[in-house]
Amino acid sequence: MNEKKTKIAIIGGGVAGISAAVELCEHSVPFYMFEQAGRLGGRASSFLDAESGDCIDNGQHLISGAYHCFFNMLEKLGTEKHFLRQDSLKVPFLEKKLLNRNESEINKYLLNTSILKGKSGKVLGLLNMKSLSLKSKLNIIQLFIKLQKKSFIVQNISIIDFLKEQKQSEEAIKYFWEPLVLATLNASISLSSALLLARVLRLSFFSDSKSSALLFPKIGLSEYYNNLKDLAIKNNSKLFLNERIVSIKKKGNAFELISKNGSRFEADCLIAALPPQALLKILPNEISENPFFDEMKSYKYSAILSVYFWTEKEIFQDMFSALINSKFHWIFNRNAFLDRKSKYFSYTLTTSSAENLINLSKKEISNLINEELEHFFQKKEKPLFMKIIKERRATLQISPAIEAKRYDNRTPISGFYLAGDWTATALPATIESAAQSGRRAVKLFLKENGNRK
Repeated sequence: MNEKKTKIAIIGGGVAGISAAVELCEHSVPFYMFEQAGRLGGRASSFLDAESGDCIDNGQHLISGAYHCFFNMLEKLGTEKHFLRQDSLKVPFLEKKLLNRNESEINKYLLNTSILKGKSGKVLGLLNMKSLSLKSKLNIIQLFIKLQKKSFIVQNISIIDFLKEQKQSEEAIKYFWEPLVLATLNASISLSSALLLARVLRLSFFSDSKSSALLFPKIGLSEYYNNLKDLAIKNNSKLFLNERIVSIKKKGNAFELISKNGSRFEADCLIAALPPQALLKILPNEISENPFFDEMKSYKYSAILSVYFWTEKEIFQDMFSALINSKFHWIFNRNAFLDRKSKYFSYTLTTSSAENLINLSKKEISNLINEELEHFFQKKEKPLFMKIIKERRATLQISPAIEAKRYDNRTPISGFYLAGDWTATALPATIESAAQSGRRAVKLFLKENGNRK
């Protein structure tokens, strides 16, 4: 088989790999990128749904204005403008409240930080939330004030222990903290590290209105990365889609990469922008048996369930809403933010930390959706089409113990670097974490190897 050689290779075309590729282009360093799928983006990608004819994402993503590295990457790709951006943070909530065994009512309330500018707007937004008592609101605000002080040290303990330590009420935890943690960390408050929550709040909620606002993609996620091909060509680099690397071998001071179809490639250096479980499968024994890699062998992951569905009649008009006392955490009205409108009404229901739902059958999920639509929207509107996306290993469960031992981009193997949302970025496993990790891996490569074309 033919063998090709490059200075550096990237395995994985998700956000971490794309970020690394863009950074290499910035420094005029040629590279090869290998992606097993026919599209870029990994878990943040899009594809054409055959039944509906619509382009859908591999799960609906909440995009934060605080994703500065991610947006910087898109700016270099010329696609950063294709978002619908909130002027300031607004989050609608729908709560299903049981009155008795057979009856319930729906309460609607809004976290609206736009009434006043700056931090005052966020305080007023909390004070106006109808779901919380005044005491709970004041306790949340008091904790917010503490978190903004550099002198306030957050220990690496679970979020639930931290919140109880800070006198947060059960009401505040249920109606405010749990939805926030599920949206930003994709993990339960009993598992996740309080350090991550504190960092997310400091970077987004406590920052300016632009950073704290949410954004909604107007196009399919993979379309944001389409320009990477032209950028790579100008950089004398190559993208190999539908090219699955199944084995890595050490070849002197270099690495030999073998693809599923038998093609062989050689690289002086390597950035593995893969999830841990995928990385372990392709490492040679002499590398994987290094104690450095032991920790990732026991990693646990959180699942995400996304259900896209299409109806003939409109269900609700808001762009999105958090759902309280529901099996699903969020509902998105896709026609409200996409450039290409569906000929039907198009929605997505998503659940983070979805271990309790991920093994349900399509029929069971369909029945559950029908029940929830009737409960929350008083609609007996059965979907015309449905696409269920199950990400069983969507994000790493970053417990306090795992946070203390997350992997650096550097490995003990000379010229071998890691990238991914699971590495030590001091952020939860998000798109922003992936983008930062890819860029850091390249900066480390340049520092250790020089900017040699």
